[in-house]
Amino acid sequence: MTGSKSQWIWGSLVTLSLFLALGSSRLPAQQPSTDTTALRAELQKTATEYERIRKNSAPHRLMQNAFCDEKVGRYCIVYDVGTSQALPPEPEQVKQARAKAIDAFKRGFALWPADTLVAGPLVRYLIENAQPKDALTVAQQHTDVSPNRHWAIMVQGLALHSMADDSTAESAFASVLQQQLPFDRVRMRDVAPLLARDEEERYRALAARDRARYQERLWNLADPLFLTAGNESLTEHFARQIYGRILAVAPAVDNLGWGPDAEILTLRFGVPTTRTRNYGQGSGGISIVEHFPPTQLTYVPPAAITKGALTVHEPGSAWPYDTIRSRSGYAPLTFRWMQVLEHQIARYPGATAGTVRVDFQFKLDSIAPRPARVEVGLFLLDSMAQVVGTIRDTVVGERDLISARLSAPLTAGVVAYSVEALELGSRQAGRARYNFPVSKPGRLAVADLVILSAGDAAPPKSKTDAAFQPFSSLRIPRGQPIALYVEARGLKPAASKRVRYRVDLEVLEQSSPGTFTRAVRSLGRLLGVAGDPVAPRVTWTEEQPAADLTVIALKLGAMQLEPGVKQFRLTLTDLETQAATVIERLIRVE
Repeated sequence: MTGSKSQWIWGSLVTLSLFLALGSSRLPAQQPSTDTTALRAELQKTATEYERIRKNSAPHRLMQNAFCDEKVGRYCIVYDVGTSQALPPEPEQVKQARAKAIDAFKRGFALWPADTLVAGPLVRYLIENAQPKDALTVAQQHTDVSPNRHWAIMVQGLALHSMADDSTAESAFASVLQQQLPFDRVRMRDVAPLLARDEEERYRALAARDRARYQERLWNLADPLFLTAGNESLTEHFARQIYGRILAVAPAVDNLGWGPDAEILTLRFGVPTTRTRNYGQGSGGISIVEHFPPTQLTYVPPAAITKGALTVHEPGSAWPYDTIRSRSGYAPLTFRWMQVLEHQIARYPGATAGTVRVDFQFKLDSIAPRPARVEVGLFLLDSMAQVVGTIRDTVVGERDLISARLSAPLTAGVVAYSVEALELGSRQAGRARYNFPVSKPGRLAVADLVILSAGDAAPPKSKTDAAFQPFSSLRIPRGQPIALYVEARGLKPAASKRVRYRVDLEVLEQSSPGTFTRAVRSLGRLLGVAGDPVAPRVTWTEEQPAADLTVIALKLGAMQLEPGVKQFRLTLTDLETQAATVIERLIRVE
């Protein structure tokens, strides 16, 4: 379950090793000065006071779950999104302590702009004080004079990322990575902490070249939206490392300093946004609970090898990586929150080049202005999750539910897709990123099965007919009349210059998540078509004049299938050659 992750200190303290910052061994020496000793002491005092007050002034809040969902070193993690009360605002004492620290570090930065131990914390405090532009100004000034330019540019990337300028931040990080030593470069790109345990073992066993390809594909898939500039997840991964290295040299409070466990949690979930105190947890009676944004979702596939990075879309399903124990979480600043887009997508093979069409719907919340302007996009992906085809548009809608469609050329090597929407006023987002069903090459080139809304008119004879109305969501109410539509190429004409074919339709039910084995019996009766009332299959044969493209459409009655996820399986057989092709489509009956 992704979202808010609460954590508290658990068990006795352990001896911790200091997590050294990138280039910390090359940090500039503090400039000795007999008249600035007091200011150095003030920097230490305000920094320590800020850390102390952040802990001691945390408001009380009763945790509903007394058990750890996961332990990481000294930390107990509880996944409580949707089960707990709203988080309190930041206490005024914390804001005041941070303001004092900012004032002191600004004065210190004016004297020592090249000092990493002054510039880094100041950038951090300004970001936490919602002053990202000021943080960027400090980072830029630090870069101009710092002897450790690589580190300074990294801090600049952190500030850019806090402004949601991920494209520029990504370029800043990339420029440093190109110049780093191989060991540092590998360490910055390492994704092991973000992976599930079995996946991590497989990942570490990969050869260096294969590991690099794994990382490339992983980060392509982890990009929250292809609609927005830059890869927010990759930039966040680098920014978390820089943020962690700044936190590593922050004053420790109550002997609780930085350690490998804090480093791992920062890489996985970022920096906590809220702290509360809870009685009755941990070993000391009172525990400090750190909360992460409840809008966090997992964008980095945690098991790309062991379970697959993408699946075929199952209508009405939750976020693809949503589990009880999320491996990582992230709430990008480039949009407000993310929803799963309900959609129906189909590939139509052409004589030379095919097309892809997606019909989808985007549900607006009350914050989105009306009329709403929504940027939408369809992105076609190859096996490395690189975008090889794109179509974008902007739609305008007054209603809470906006329906749209996009079409794009079908290029070779496409195996997956991403349908995306971003409401431009409130920055509400939606996404559907899945694999296409695997198509087996053969004599028959058959389009994906399309489920249509069936009205009074006859079934459509082509995609240009008014009756061609694909559902924009495959969550279909029980009792809804539907029609099936398929396009086929490659049927062999008989001597009569006509094509003859058989269509077999089955509907399978889920026996376990992702597995469909039980055939629905009485299918003809449940779909409102003629045939054996108790048979688990509907079969019919047809013939048409030979043509390059053969359209097969069947109008069904009011669907009476029981609620749940169903798999429509259609087998098309050329009766002249006996060549057959099977196509499948998942729907959810509601």
